[in-house]
Amino acid sequence: EMEKKNKEYFSKIENLEKRDRYSQIQNKLTNAPKLDVKHDHKKWINTVCLINGRCIITGSKDQTIKGIEVGDEDDEKKILFTIDKAHDSDVNYIMKVDEHEIISCGDDGMIKRWYVDCSYSFDNKIKRYELLETFTINGSSKVHKCAYDIIRLKNGDLCSCGNDSTIKFWKKNNVSSKYENYKVLKCEAEYVQSVLELDDNKLVAGGWHHTQFFDIKEFKAETDIKNTFTEHANSLIRMGDKIICSGWGIFFIDIKTQQLLTTIQIEYECEEGIYCLAPLTDNLIICGGNLRTIDIYDVNNHEKVASRPVEDEFIFDVKIERDLALFCGSKSIFGYILSEFITGKNDAEEEEED
Repeated sequence: EMEKKNKEYFSKIENLEKRDRYSQIQNKLTNAPKLDVKHDHKKWINTVCLINGRCIITGSKDQTIKGIEVGDEDDEKKILFTIDKAHDSDVNYIMKVDEHEIISCGDDGMIKRWYVDCSYSFDNKIKRYELLETFTINGSSKVHKCAYDIIRLKNGDLCSCGNDSTIKFWKKNNVSSKYENYKVLKCEAEYVQSVLELDDNKLVAGGWHHTQFFDIKEFKAETDIKNTFTEHANSLIRMGDKIICSGWGIFFIDIKTQQLLTTIQIEYECEEGIYCLAPLTDNLIICGGNLRTIDIYDVNNHEKVASRPVEDEFIFDVKIERDLALFCGSKSIFGYILSEFITGKNDAEEEEED
């Protein structure tokens, strides 16, 4: 009986410590130095990434890709380049390959690889971008009905997905230096919106009504989890032994058992639901839509970040790049400088060091 009471007591203490830690981080995020990025996109911005630590690459529903130079907080933001008609429809996603190369996915079903130069230069005639290749299958540049996501696998190959119930694998030809498709896997979901590689040759694909595991060594389907009220998995991230998926809610999947653990429904203000996720600390995630932080160990503890630039802003992408959290949405591009709290230290530890 005494042992049971001790466990209950220490459990309460642990929960209080977690909530105190969460409040500290939440407060630091809300009050973190903020970076507002001026842009001239005509429609909402779907995707964002950081090059060279000083250039933000954006892709928009207006079919353009832009490179925007950012420096110190008070520096004027400068548009380095604009790729007009980068795609024939929405630019859905941009993946950073390295400091001079990106890959874009479009609603036109195309995947394109670009050279970009975001280096500091007084030469206004410098060549800032170049199309290196448009991916093809059997001579067609429309490799998905709509191309939604692409990732680089641990072996260096690429994996893409779209709204044609497929995930497709690409390997770089050493002679032509162009990517060639070598495998296609069918998914249960019609709209496959995100892919995530795990350890041991496992891959997860998230889409409408389904989240599905695959063995990418044997190239065969494994567990299919049929989503309930969340409807679809817009974004997938891994945190420890769990996969966290966002859609019209947040749900958690155990990697080892490949089983659904729990589902939470939170208030959102976007017709697409919770469009993106990113890890902030070992237990805290930030999600798009109406921009919230969630403690994965206390799923009922989720709070709206107060400092969105526009109250009705919908956040479509979030990337954690070095010590900067970058966001883009229906109206703006902005960031929070996170170096103050991503170290994982709490206020008491910081005071001790001082």
